[in-house]
Amino acid sequence: MELHIEWLRERGIHGLALGGTTGEFAHLSVLEKKDLFQFVYDIVPNDFPIIAGTGSASVRDAVELTSIAYDIGAKAALIAPPYYVKNAPIRAIKKYYDMIFDQVPEMPIIAYNFPKMTGNELSIQLLDHISQYKNYLGVKDSSGSLESFKDIAKAFPERVNLVGFEKHLSEALNVGGAGTISALANLYPGLCVEVFDAFTSNNTTELQSFQQVINDISEILYAYPLIGMLKLLIGNHLKHKIFCRPTEFLPYPEELEVAKTELRGVGSWPLW
Repeated sequence: MELHIEWLRERGIHGLALGGTTGEFAHLSVLEKKDLFQFVYDIVPNDFPIIAGTGSASVRDAVELTSIAYDIGAKAALIAPPYYVKNAPIRAIKKYYDMIFDQVPEMPIIAYNFPKMTGNELSIQLLDHISQYKNYLGVKDSSGSLESFKDIAKAFPERVNLVGFEKHLSEALNVGGAGTISALANLYPGLCVEVFDAFTSNNTTELQSFQQVINDISEILYAYPLIGMLKLLIGNHLKHKIFCRPTEFLPYPEELEVAKTELRGVGSWPLW
């Protein structure tokens, strides 16, 4: 992990999000997450932003993890709604967030909208409710719907709204998004930074060009079980053994070779 973090930082990323979907947060214990947060905090400069994924199906665990992350020094917590119970009443999700905000009022919080995985959508109504809290920063929207992100950005333009679906990055920036917390950035951090830099310098040609490369890579990688393929490619690039939890799985070696060939076809392997 230290090699990977060093490699990411060398390519200009603006921060690290730990214990998110790609980090298999649902498969880690509270103690494992605490160790993860502490390990990374100890190896990066104190002023380098760390966002800690502290959401849980258990609100007690979510509160505990958010408090731990604050004590360690994380700049913010990324908190998904409770999962497993699909389509929970909005009052139940409100109560979940209320308990976390009330019990850890000093920690800046980013809500994590990923209804495909959690089974619970963070609606405009719910986001409006949690916007009352002074330590609410904004939302990471991984719904995969550009229209959903646009609605959020329009409703809460003053918030830190981050897109999770890389194919929407440039369009999200154009409607007021602050950036991305991206699975793909584990493999192509420099490319994601290039998109952001092209946007901030108002270089439309480069913005469209870099975004198209992201789109081409996404078409390839999202055809596979994404977490396993990302980790296998990272391990292959860094020449380091990679593991997934039993509920995830690594692709077969022949699938890895096919993916590398496809990435070469769009000029994106070896990594750059």
